[in-house]
Amino acid sequence: MSQFDHPNFLIIRERCLSGTISTAAATSTYVGSTLKIRDKCVVLGATCRVGSGGSAAGTQTLAIVKLASLGTILSTKQVYSLTSSAGASALNDVYDISLSTPFTLASIGEMAGITGNAASLDKIVVLSDVIWRYRVLPFALPINANVG
Repeated sequence: MSQFDHPNFLIIRERCLSGTISTAAATSTYVGSTLKIRDKCVVLGATCRVGSGGSAAGTQTLAIVKLASLGTILSTKQVYSLTSSAGASALNDVYDISLSTPFTLASIGEMAGITGNAASLDKIVVLSDVIWRYRVLPFALPINANVG
């Protein structure tokens, strides 16, 4: 337990991304949603705000994924199902994805991202904001430490 008394374990940071955050395909990562930092960290979750519903009525999913540096999906960490309203009624809807099992980004070659999935591309909401929650880890902490 004493190795986790380092002050960095108490710091939770948020990184806010805003703009038009959309996806190029029905199962790909939202462009502009990725979290990439130089420090080793534990990803705790993300909050997403809808910028446009388009014709996105119906059930779809948002997922937090771990990515390699080239954007290749290494693993899906948490899937969040949502039912969205089409058009302007979806504007400013907020979805919070808290990870039941946080995961570690151990190097600059790893990223976290958000993917969308629905029957077709026009059924996936466009995001206007993504707020990542993560905890910075001490640099000397071994990669295989039991932190996610």
